[in-house]
Amino acid sequence: ALLRIKRHGLSIRIQVFISSLLIALLITVAFAFIVSERMQRRAVLFAYKAAMDDARVVSTLAQRSMEVLGISLADGATTLRNGHLLYGFSQSGRDTRVQIIDTKGEVLFDSFVPPILPLHVGHLPEVRAALHGRTSQIPHFDEHMVSAAVPLRKGDQIVGVARVLKPSMQMAALLADVTPRVALLALVLVL
Repeated sequence: ALLRIKRHGLSIRIQVFISSLLIALLITVAFAFIVSERMQRRAVLFAYKAAMDDARVVSTLAQRSMEVLGISLADGATTLRNGHLLYGFSQSGRDTRVQIIDTKGEVLFDSFVPPILPLHVGHLPEVRAALHGRTSQIPHFDEHMVSAAVPLRKGDQIVGVARVLKPSMQMAALLADVTPRVALLALVLVL
């Protein structure tokens, strides 16, 4: 029987080698997928934490301008816009978006949109949570941006929301660069 297999088909050694190779390839693909998914979640979490930290800074700046100057949130947003303080969060003008939002959900300041265009974002979950005095611990993101929002207070009263959006495209580029390397490393380790 062995002679027939050797003459007409693959040898047992080659069959075992091909089976082992296929199993190693399957394990490598599964490992690369798991690592890539984990890295993507971690990158979103880091971007969210950065957006949350920036939102807290914006909130503090807006609150201090209202407190020190004795002005409303709308006037505070105008002061911050005219002083160009909030544009400093963005390196290229398109990488970090900063918004100051009133209690009705109307955007008073937006680092991306000119003040002529009215924008309503009160329906967004992170804005609703901040208007109720909470900050979400769950990142809000889509394929392009990660956002975080914190309440703006004047005394004990919530008068608005500071919202910051960070791009997630940089994370996708990082993953596209790292994933093939992880797959290659996994293949080398399995073999």
